[in-house]
Amino acid sequence: MPSADESAVSEALRARLAGTNISADTLLATDYLNHFNEIIMMVELVADMPEMLEDAKAWKPLGYVDHFRFSQFAERDLAIEVYELIPEARRRLFADAIALAHARIARAIDELSQAVGSDSPGQVRHLCGEVARDLHRLIDQISIVIHGGALALDQPDIDGLMANQTGSVPVAGPTQDDIDKLSD
Repeated sequence: MPSADESAVSEALRARLAGTNISADTLLATDYLNHFNEIIMMVELVADMPEMLEDAKAWKPLGYVDHFRFSQFAERDLAIEVYELIPEARRRLFADAIALAHARIARAIDELSQAVGSDSPGQVRHLCGEVARDLHRLIDQISIVIHGGALALDQPDIDGLMANQTGSVPVAGPTQDDIDKLSD
């Protein structure tokens, strides 16, 4: 049972999080997803404007805390502060999902560079669609961790998320063991 001081801190923290874009349950902010939405938009634009590949190449992966350090997000200092309070199991799950997305983005930039260089608009368009689908699935996994409540999906739903892939990228989201650990 938490002490009176722990309960007061928890209540005080919840009061600070009220009305923000930071989940009082997971202590994560959905604003971090904007980091990935930016690169998805650029990749999708490469299909019609191959010159956008240079902008996509300039995009840099940022971890959660660094994203907020450089953002204009109103609650950026609070997002950074509470990140350290997130239970290790959730932070590890979150970091793993982010690492998968960043790895896929790096591979996508290489693939798109080759495709654009081959001067095959059809190949570029197909690859842009494939990359965007992969990235959306990976961002869905990050979003599941951020929203916390989505982790209560039934096992068939989780299995469906994990199995619904083109084979172009392994999507390793939360397992039932991961979910069980988070609810302990």
